[in-house]
Amino acid sequence: MSVKPQIELLLLETGKAKFIFYDFPLTSVHPTAFLAARSARCAQDQDKFWEYHDALFRNQTSWRLETSPMAQFLSFGEDVGLNSDDFEACVKSDRHADLVSANMRLGYELRVSSTPTVMVYGNGQSLQVPATFQGIQAAVDQIAGSGDSGGAD
Repeated sequence: MSVKPQIELLLLETGKAKFIFYDFPLTSVHPTAFLAARSARCAQDQDKFWEYHDALFRNQTSWRLETSPMAQFLSFGEDVGLNSDDFEACVKSDRHADLVSANMRLGYELRVSSTPTVMVYGNGQSLQVPATFQGIQAAVDQIAGSGDSGGAD
């Protein structure tokens, strides 16, 4: 079950946290994951990143071992309402390859080894936490608490 709706409602909308997503396709396990990440970025060009992202993960067993899942990726784009011509042109180009590559390098520098990996930063601290709402909430509270000076604002 996705914890994203809980995070949005209880942490992001309340201003307790900010959410930043980075690509980290596990290409050693899923050889076409880099293309999947680029495809999601192409969907982002049409403001449908999360809809496409969710379609990719929902259908992962159907494409993760394919040598050429391009047709499936394009079909997912149609399913989420993307402009087919623009989406196909983007996916078949190298657009977003630099961004996905840079995100992967950052992940390696941070010693990310699996997905999803959740990291909580603030007040000079960095915590890698379980991808559960309780784990994320506890880390946000811990970091927020460490910045309290005990006085009133």
